[in-house]
Amino acid sequence: MGIFDIFTGSSAKNAAEQNARLYAQYGRDAQGYIDQGGAAADAAYGKAAEAFTPLGQIGDRYSRAGALAMDAMGVNGADAAAAARTAFQSSPGYQYQVDQAADAVARKAASLGLAASGNTMAEIGARAQQLANQDWNNWLGHLKGYSDSGLSATGAAASGRAGVYGTQAGAYDNRALNRSNVAGNVASGTANSNTASANAQMNASGQFWNGLMNMAGNLFGGKK
Repeated sequence: MGIFDIFTGSSAKNAAEQNARLYAQYGRDAQGYIDQGGAAADAAYGKAAEAFTPLGQIGDRYSRAGALAMDAMGVNGADAAAAARTAFQSSPGYQYQVDQAADAVARKAASLGLAASGNTMAEIGARAQQLANQDWNNWLGHLKGYSDSGLSATGAAASGRAGVYGTQAGAYDNRALNRSNVAGNVASGTANSNTASANAQMNASGQFWNGLMNMAGNLFGGKK
């Protein structure tokens, strides 16, 4: 520091410049930490959302039962209804019951000496139709149960993801606010430092000129 620095405020100016550099470094460091934290948080949110993927896949598979039920009721046209009936009739449980009923009727008819008669065939057909009607309604009920489970799983997965994304959106808001606060701190600190420097220079300048005036007064005021 020079001898005249106390009069010119040079030391205050240097201090202000140093403070400005420190504030700028603080701003860069703080923004860097915010970026690092944000990247880590985004990765965590991504994994949290992915955790609901298996549940969503289960929902998709179970929801196919609802589509098949709509086909069976003819909602999606005759071809889709026929395909649904084929899917029902080809099920092992249905065919087993039909075979068991047919065998029972045939054995009864054979014991009465009526094997392969028209009445026997009609009875077998009627029994098969009765089983089909019963099992058809049961089958539709099972499809509805699976469909409801699918809707629940799909809804839970969607709700879970929505919760994750909602929290992430809040984190984005906080991140933006933190950035704004850091920028505000840097600007405010730099401005305060500059103001203090300007005030110091003004005070130093005033003291300098007051000192000169006093010296002049002492020099010339003492002469007679």
